[in-house]
Amino acid sequence: MFEELVTQHEHRLKNTMTPDQLSSFITLIQEYRDIFSNDPGLIKGYEHKIEVSQEVPPFKIPAYPLKPQQIPKAQAIIQKWLNLGIIRRSASCHVSPLVFVEKKNGDLRPCLDGRHINKYIKPQFECPRRQEEILAMCQDVGAISTLDMSSSFLQVELSRDSCKYVAFNFLGKIYEFTRVPFGLKTSLSALLRALDNLIPEDFGSNIGAYVDDIGVFSKSIADHLLHLRALFQRCRELGVHLNLEKCNFFKEELPMLGLIISKSGLRIDEDKVAAISQFPTPINIHVLSRNPSGENKLSRPEAIVNAMSSAFQMLMKIDKLQDRDPDIKEIKDNIDQYPQYRIEK
Repeated sequence: MFEELVTQHEHRLKNTMTPDQLSSFITLIQEYRDIFSNDPGLIKGYEHKIEVSQEVPPFKIPAYPLKPQQIPKAQAIIQKWLNLGIIRRSASCHVSPLVFVEKKNGDLRPCLDGRHINKYIKPQFECPRRQEEILAMCQDVGAISTLDMSSSFLQVELSRDSCKYVAFNFLGKIYEFTRVPFGLKTSLSALLRALDNLIPEDFGSNIGAYVDDIGVFSKSIADHLLHLRALFQRCRELGVHLNLEKCNFFKEELPMLGLIISKSGLRIDEDKVAAISQFPTPINIHVLSRNPSGENKLSRPEAIVNAMSSAFQMLMKIDKLQDRDPDIKEIKDNIDQYPQYRIEK
């Protein structure tokens, strides 16, 4: 699988790089093949502890039903997690349900429904870097890459006394996570703390991470190879695994943080704008309050949000929206026609 993915990257880049540059890149990937895996790594130097505000009483929330055709896929995931040590059998009395979300390709994405246990977990306020700081690295770039962590949260180890709080029921058996599952109040803080030392200090202005999206921005291909090597070395030292299939190397433009990043600057991702402009006119507050894009990644420019927020607040106070079609249309048109957001060179 690894060699096949390397060949795919090589084929895609052969018309955009010189033979020597391409050879150097392929050699680099081969040298660090141990950091590329679909299985999550185990980040060294950090163990996450779940702090609770009070004694947690026993609870067991019923598991969500699975469709018959989903059960074999779910069983395969649970067995793989057991083999990798991501979960283990448990006698915990704090049992949350596991949710299996079906992706477009039919695969299942499991996550913990931690809404009940989250009521007892003390919040942590670690937060990612400001998006503007990451996007500011895109000025005068000659090479862009984005790297994807393999099941990022599952690369963070849980302390032994925390595992009992993240137990779940699967087909009548109780398991608990030994890694941080997606769905906890503190999952994001745990990942950010674990990745504190991921970015090499010498290249802090060229490598930026926003949660588990890692961007590498360089003025030349030669510099880019150096930056990638430094990042790969740090991944090896920390035990971070990257998903080679989802990594994008030496692209002329890439989607990141809801924008399209390119050598000429930044622009709004048209797919995000289309989700808003094609959103049906709402007829009640419930529909209006839904997120039309399905995710909160139309992140910049803030002027869009600032200009429209007062109008949205006004509409949210109205019981019947049928008579406010012109107001809603104006909001959608303003977002749809907002000029491209670029960093001037």
